[in-house]
Amino acid sequence: MGEPLHSPNKNQLTNEIGNKMNNRVLLASLAGGITAFLAGFVFYGLLLKGFFAANTGAATGVAKDPPDLLAIAVGSLAWGLFYALVYDRWARIATLKQGALHGAWTGLLLSVAWDFISFGSSHTMNLTATLTDPVVGAAMGASIGGIVGWALGFGDGK
Repeated sequence: MGEPLHSPNKNQLTNEIGNKMNNRVLLASLAGGITAFLAGFVFYGLLLKGFFAANTGAATGVAKDPPDLLAIAVGSLAWGLFYALVYDRWARIATLKQGALHGAWTGLLLSVAWDFISFGSSHTMNLTATLTDPVVGAAMGASIGGIVGWALGFGDGK
């Protein structure tokens, strides 16, 4: 005759599962965004600030002083969302180790692409900075990806 009264219908289950997944992805995005912001501050604002200042190209006045922290925060949150969506929807990554490994590769490859295109088309970095920045990108990607992977798997026993 119909579905038993005590069992939820398929749409209710789908909505509950979808809401849990969306909340998990949003929390992982936020964790990844905060990690991106902090990692960027540590790498670019503290550890390597002098190195990159000394290895700019011929372009001058391109760095903002002080930096626009709101814009950086928005960009960092976008990185977190990018990793969370890719990991959750397509890659099915939900551990710190998998997240860090795939994040390192993602950060490395995106940085190589961006840095060499920028090097070939602008005067913002010299070759030394162009070769160094992908290593930083890999470290940042590993940090962001690891936290996102951990957050996506949190509570799953992974």
